[in-house]
Amino acid sequence: MKDSQRRHIKKNESIKVYSDENYCVVIPKTHKAAEIYSKGTLWCTRAEHSFQAYDFPLFIIIDKNQKDGDGRQIKHQLHFETEGFKNEVCEDVDFSGYLQDKPELKDLFLGLINNNVYKKYRDIETWLSLEFMNEKVILETPCEFL
Repeated sequence: MKDSQRRHIKKNESIKVYSDENYCVVIPKTHKAAEIYSKGTLWCTRAEHSFQAYDFPLFIIIDKNQKDGDGRQIKHQLHFETEGFKNEVCEDVDFSGYLQDKPELKDLFLGLINNNVYKKYRDIETWLSLEFMNEKVILETPCEFL
């Protein structure tokens, strides 16, 4: 896939929920976006049939400051409804333990949990248009990781 195609898919087929100097959190809306953001992982959602089986939102958290052995930024995948939080090799990770020293992510996800936003709104565009999310979406820092 060409870089221009990858950029187009990332821009138009995913939603950037949060971004700062340390983390980027995205929701892939299509299998192609999930495939791009899942590069370097063993997540089942890289496969189209597996991605289609998940209800939204499926969050991908990218750590901009930590790299794997191949020089790619460390990623985690979160799906609230199945209570699944996985590292790159698809091992379960304790979500509350992960958030312990990450106040910016803790605030983001606690807000989502406390407001039940992730359960009430299946349509992602409607979900992100809520005033609550407009306060949480930070778009100044790009996700640069692939």
